[in-house]
Amino acid sequence: MACRLSSAVCAFAMLTTSAGLGKPALASGWDGVASRQVGGARDTGPKPGTGILRGRVIADDSRRPLRRAQVHVMCPDLRISLTVMTEADGTYEVANLPACQYAITAALDGFVSAAFGETGPSESAARVVLREKQIVERLDIRLSRGGVIFGRVVDDVGEPVAAVQVRAMRSQFTGGRRHFVWAGVESRTNDMGEFRIFALAPGPYLVSAVPRVDNQAVIKGNNRGFVPTYYPGTTDLTNAATLTVKAGETVGALTMPLTLMRLASIRGVMPSFSRRQDRPAALNVRRTDGLGAKSVPVGPDGTFWVVGLAPGEYTLETNVVGSDASGIETYVTSVQIDGDDVNGVVLTPMVMASVTGRVTVDPAEAASLRSQALQVGVSPAVWDHVLGMQRPGLVRDDLTFEFKSWPGLMFVRMTSSRQEWMVKAVRLGGIDVTDSGIQFLSGKNVDGLEIQVTNVRQELSGGVTDVRGENAKQYTVVVFSQDQNRWSYDRYLALGHPGQDGRFTVGSLPPGSYYAVALDHVELDEWRDPALLTTLARKAVRFSLAAGEKRSMELRMNSGQ
Repeated sequence: MACRLSSAVCAFAMLTTSAGLGKPALASGWDGVASRQVGGARDTGPKPGTGILRGRVIADDSRRPLRRAQVHVMCPDLRISLTVMTEADGTYEVANLPACQYAITAALDGFVSAAFGETGPSESAARVVLREKQIVERLDIRLSRGGVIFGRVVDDVGEPVAAVQVRAMRSQFTGGRRHFVWAGVESRTNDMGEFRIFALAPGPYLVSAVPRVDNQAVIKGNNRGFVPTYYPGTTDLTNAATLTVKAGETVGALTMPLTLMRLASIRGVMPSFSRRQDRPAALNVRRTDGLGAKSVPVGPDGTFWVVGLAPGEYTLETNVVGSDASGIETYVTSVQIDGDDVNGVVLTPMVMASVTGRVTVDPAEAASLRSQALQVGVSPAVWDHVLGMQRPGLVRDDLTFEFKSWPGLMFVRMTSSRQEWMVKAVRLGGIDVTDSGIQFLSGKNVDGLEIQVTNVRQELSGGVTDVRGENAKQYTVVVFSQDQNRWSYDRYLALGHPGQDGRFTVGSLPPGSYYAVALDHVELDEWRDPALLTTLARKAVRFSLAAGEKRSMELRMNSGQ
């Protein structure tokens, strides 16, 4: 997972291979992918399979083939990530693939990246089901030429400013909240102050300009400097102007004056800091809105001083080798700057909690479960800080596990090399914490975590007809709980896409009561927004799923959001 404006704590490490550019697409070294020890037996991860994926990448407007487009094929469940390049006729092939559900995306300079199954840029994509010895063809992906925003950045007297980082930003609902994420390809101004942002999908954008660090230095000794600014020249996000870009459209010429204002500083100390002489430490300082970052040295006595800070919220973080060189110490804190200097900030190391527990399963299912490679870990309820990788723990043959977690509210997650296993419940001290999560404390270990799993899955499948009553070929089915209190939990939300037969299948929902609605398009991650779900509920079909139930449903297409 990659976050942009808000950084993410990665709960599970994705182990990938890289394919050569061209055919065949299978990377060398499959036997070395994700090698690990499971219950005393060596598990060498996914082996080459017998499936093949084929398709073309073409331009959406002219339908001409696009050569040298990068096609990325990924199956997270098997930790497979392969990239190939299209031939002169726009075709690609990925061979020797094991059975899995694959996501396929394509990218090319000057075009908006897209995935197979999308009906437009920035929409959710379909998964392609591939079985052993199967060849799936006609997996064509259409790329739209990206829009462009261009202009100039000037100072307070209208002179051009060079080396300013300029980005387009669009509103998106991710991580349980709405915020702005970067879009397109960012630009840096040249000596004339000119910038050009390209590869933009159609939609509304804000434009931000972040001056280089030395332009934030003190001017004439009065602690003033240039600060991150939104078009048309404001530091207040609510006053930023919205620019609408149509498909392939060029929008300009903008003039963005940087804002000059008082800069503040932060002074503090890391009392327990002890560094090895050959490993000097640096403190990373970044605005939580993503508009600017810098690094400052930490003194041998643990003191630090950060200058040139515009008003805003900042995250201070660093990872250093412990005093005994036996591990890594992580320091993280947040500081709000309102124009005045902040002194006396104290950073203390955060200590990961050790978590132990056991996987439980119905006795009738236990025999097949023992042969699976299960991994258990956590993901944060709020994606705020970068605390380093939290490696998942492997489930042993006796179904016990152990992993470590950073402090904070976390949700317990499980992955399996086979997709039929899912979490039924998570309990700690006899209390169900599946949806509420666990508040981990720094250095306080947690024992007795119970994860109940099952391979008894509920399934919703069906087809969609359009306004003419014909079978729809492209659509997205949004499925969500009838209980609004569950809309913030991923396991009660799901998407369905048409397979090769034009029908959809959703097989990851817990038992319960749900809504289902078919849309002609849906923006990526926007379907998680409670405001949108409230609107969709009024035109959705209600249904229930009992434990182990497989239900079929025919839906009528609705227009998008």
